[in-house]
Amino acid sequence: MKIKIDYVTNSSSASFLLYIESTARDEEEFIESFNKFLEDYNEENRWKKNHRNVSFINPKEIRQISSGVFIVEDWITMYNDYDDIPNYIKYLILRHIIDNNLIQYGIKDLKFEIKGDR
Repeated sequence: MKIKIDYVTNSSSASFLLYIESTARDEEEFIESFNKFLEDYNEENRWKKNHRNVSFINPKEIRQISSGVFIVEDWITMYNDYDDIPNYIKYLILRHIIDNNLIQYGIKDLKFEIKGDR
């Protein structure tokens, strides 16, 4: 996994891009698998005091860039530091690093990038 972080000032918006190599053949199959990940993430973290359920992704938030490779984009209006990265993204990255057991969601590999001034 690679993480790329551009310089981002504390007064800018930011886009969070997940480049995901997947077993999915098309966007519809990818969305179904990724939404299953989000469903499980919400269930696993629902007991935490500050947990907010993550909405399911829709076709506007993803795009297929090549065979089996998809981009999931999220964003925030004010990016100050790493604490502003959505928790589900941090969780996904940690799961990938620690046990790399995301194939059940069709995820074979991932890269993460932050782009400033959305």
